[in-house]
Amino acid sequence: DYKAMVRLVEDLSTFPFIKTEHNQGIQHLYAFALNRNGDRDKALNVILKTIDKSESPVPDMICLCGRIYKDKFVDSDYTNQDDLNNAISWYRKG
Repeated sequence: DYKAMVRLVEDLSTFPFIKTEHNQGIQHLYAFALNRNGDRDKALNVILKTIDKSESPVPDMICLCGRIYKDKFVDSDYTNQDDLNNAISWYRKG
């Protein structure tokens, strides 16, 4: 249940002593769940920030960027070439 995953991470983030934004695994799964729920821009924002903070991001995070851009391309009825090119670029990095 991806909506429950998103709610869980967002609820945990309200506690000052729990820093989910510093945990790559949580952020990866949070972005994955956001994307599956159709919140692609937020998912992309989360995963790009996580990759940017990481010294060596894992391939799964890099490929998730490709997946999000691919989904955005499909959502555009296959017209947004920037999303297609970004998807290809991220998949090649992965």
